[in-house]
Amino acid sequence: MEWEKASSTFMKEDKPYGPGDFRIQGDQFITLKIADPETPFKPMTKEQLENPALYVSEFTEPWMNDLGETLNRRAVRLIRGQVNGPIQQLFSEYAKEAAWWLAKDWKTIYVATGWMDRRGELKPGVRYRPQAGKLFKSLDSGQNWKQLNWPENQNISFLRFLDARRGYAIGWGPRIWRTSNGGLDWTEIRVPLEARDPADERKQFDAVLMGKDGALRVTYFAKTPSHPDGVGKAYILRWEDDAPRELFRMPGHTIIEFVDHQEHTYILSWQGYDRAMYPTVVSWLDNERVVRPLHEFDSRFNGYALYITPQGNLLVDGSNRPGNSAGDVSMLSHDGGKTWTERNEGGFAQSGYYDDTTGTAWQVKGYSLYKRSIP
Repeated sequence: MEWEKASSTFMKEDKPYGPGDFRIQGDQFITLKIADPETPFKPMTKEQLENPALYVSEFTEPWMNDLGETLNRRAVRLIRGQVNGPIQQLFSEYAKEAAWWLAKDWKTIYVATGWMDRRGELKPGVRYRPQAGKLFKSLDSGQNWKQLNWPENQNISFLRFLDARRGYAIGWGPRIWRTSNGGLDWTEIRVPLEARDPADERKQFDAVLMGKDGALRVTYFAKTPSHPDGVGKAYILRWEDDAPRELFRMPGHTIIEFVDHQEHTYILSWQGYDRAMYPTVVSWLDNERVVRPLHEFDSRFNGYALYITPQGNLLVDGSNRPGNSAGDVSMLSHDGGKTWTERNEGGFAQSGYYDDTTGTAWQVKGYSLYKRSIP
């Protein structure tokens, strides 16, 4: 099925423009975006209008010439509206990065933000500038917000919840915290020591996934005595567990995503630890917990997301690397990953996602929102 234009003015009235990470239900959308501040130029004077050669572009305020100050004024916004209608800003907070979780009914929303002073000087011997983290929650679809008690020196890069009260915050370290009372209290969960890097306190998991069974899954790449070239490891944390347990490992691979379907677990990985250099591979986990490769894509293709469609097909979203007709590409398999059909999706989309419940793919290019069915 070809792409169908759903809107020619998607979020056009929000300035500066950017679709962010969005979700759609019916004719309604909700999106979390990180927006740069508006930096308009001074209008031309009468003399300049008569002689345009005299015009030199100049920002309206002095701070707009300072890149650090511009970055400091980035804001996290949560916006809701009709796909082809009015929009409403629900939330705004100065920050350079954010994570969120949205309930299926869109009533409960968690937003974590991180802000750092980009104008401040790095201290000698210090690798990172300090960052202040905040955590917010809404129980009425974003109309009212409460800031939760959260240590500002602890980053949150991912939020994964089972329901409105039970969930996880995952941050630098990497570290995992769990709450059972809607974010009022958090308990830190032990992670494998080899997942951490003593030289990098801001290391993160390679993947953070929440399965449809309500179990948290994380992956990391580490060099060990038995695997000096590195090994990718996947762990699962069920709600009743005190610590994650290992599911499988892939020597020489970075595990990007894995999903369960019937008796099989399908895995998306990169060979090595540099996605710009190594091929993307789809594998499956057999009954003896051994990883069996199914297909290695051409090295020009960089896969980054794996889905099971409503009809049980395998879908990999990705892109071609620069120099190889760069742009978005999707790969679809109807036979469990043995053979694949490639579809060139054109130039890079600004944002998009695949709804594996409805089988609808969405993407934004310019002000236009497109959709198509991948059953």
